[in-house]
Amino acid sequence: MSILPDEILLGIAEQLSAEALTPPKHFEEWQLATRTLANLCLVSRTMCSFAQPVLYRSFVNDYDVFEQYADEDDSDLRSPTSLEYFLRTLLDRPDLAGQVRSLRLQNLQVEDEELEVRDELSSPNEELLDSFIAATSESVVSDHQPENHEWQERWRNNLATGLVNAEATLLLTVVHDLKLLDVETCTADVGGDIHSLFQQIFGNVAFEEDKQLASDAMTSYVLRNQKLLAGSSPILPRLETLIMRQAEFSDSLDLSHCLNMITIPTLKSLFVHGCDICFDQDPARYHFPFQNLRNLHLENMNIGPSALSSLVEDCSHLRSLALLFPEMADNVDIRQDFLDKLAQRSETLESLQLVIPDKYYGSFPDNLFDVRRLIKLKLLEISQRALLPKSGTHTPEPKFHDLIPSSVEQLILRWVEDDMTPYLTRFVDMQSYNEFPNLKYIELVKTRRLNISMLERAKSARSTWIAIRDRFEKMCNQAGIGFKVWSEEEKYDFENPIDGEVLDRINAEYPAPGA
Repeated sequence: MSILPDEILLGIAEQLSAEALTPPKHFEEWQLATRTLANLCLVSRTMCSFAQPVLYRSFVNDYDVFEQYADEDDSDLRSPTSLEYFLRTLLDRPDLAGQVRSLRLQNLQVEDEELEVRDELSSPNEELLDSFIAATSESVVSDHQPENHEWQERWRNNLATGLVNAEATLLLTVVHDLKLLDVETCTADVGGDIHSLFQQIFGNVAFEEDKQLASDAMTSYVLRNQKLLAGSSPILPRLETLIMRQAEFSDSLDLSHCLNMITIPTLKSLFVHGCDICFDQDPARYHFPFQNLRNLHLENMNIGPSALSSLVEDCSHLRSLALLFPEMADNVDIRQDFLDKLAQRSETLESLQLVIPDKYYGSFPDNLFDVRRLIKLKLLEISQRALLPKSGTHTPEPKFHDLIPSSVEQLILRWVEDDMTPYLTRFVDMQSYNEFPNLKYIELVKTRRLNISMLERAKSARSTWIAIRDRFEKMCNQAGIGFKVWSEEEKYDFENPIDGEVLDRINAEYPAPGA
């Protein structure tokens, strides 16, 4: 292999990069790519020089303290976790720390719960943990205020105990070129030492009333923190993408408790899964320093109408917006002010996802959801009820090209009901695809599985739907437009596959009757 040019060796390593494999969906692929790169490092010193930097570009903390407790043997010392191995290497090799581009930190337990389990575990490797404690003296937290000193002492004590959150906090202080951070947490504020780290560095970030921005109808609040707004961040100074996830069966994330993290000046993409956006004064307008944000994705969230409008207004360079409400959400309140603020992003917005379960509409403007003002929109994924009014409520009945910009390349309609049939019929009869020269794909996602819904509908209604669906598909085929019809359940199962081992465990614990 030594006779191969360096460019070929580097190309081999780059092809095996696990950086693009986003856990948890591709966790097995990530593990395979990582193992392969680790094996390449053992081939030769030359190959190691190319493979090792690629190997350390991404890391996934797949450790679970409860699983470790179940796997413990009678040894006096527990085995170091993958996070501890990774962290030790980065402390010994700062050059590799500079290679890390993406981190996924999952299973960050509530501190008290992890301590309770830790008490039952065998002792950690004290020499290893001592090296972590020593590294805190070189961390970026240099403020000598009493509260900072108190937190650092608590942080060191947690490191001495081997708590995952404390170790993850130390990791964040050494990966200065990190681009993507993906955190799964059980607490509303990311929890424990990570939250305290940001608080100590940036100070208390809070909203204050701004009388200059206040309107007659609503009070305005702006975020005040000179440390945060002054310039680059002393930790994660190149972070561009932040993903925060609510762990299963845990409290929702509260963005009002995570302001230090979500307002990092270099941030371009923010993805939050399972969150509450709640503030003390409601209704009121809260202004976020999101001028640099390009992509905003909020999924399974609880958000009020004022906060929703503020987010869109403050993301002045927004390119993609995803608002995916949960099926068990309270009534969703969408107001005209949000639509007007959305129209202000017409020069930049290219992707819009607004998915609201049909039965949870609380308030919605009476006028049509006209997105034609979004002249650069390429992807539109939207619930039927958000885009199209119920048949018979408007005269004349609107058509697709009355509501959608001609720039659209992909159209996905969610929570589709039978009364979608008249719109599809007009689209076919008028060959309306000619109004959308860039259209490449149409997807209809039915509210229920087709085989179940067939039992609930009259035979004539089923026949009408099936007939127009077939005509629509034929038209798309002739026009060279991709077309797909499936149910919400089928789409969810496809996008969220259950791990085989998890499924086997569920079947074992809850066997089918007669099994």
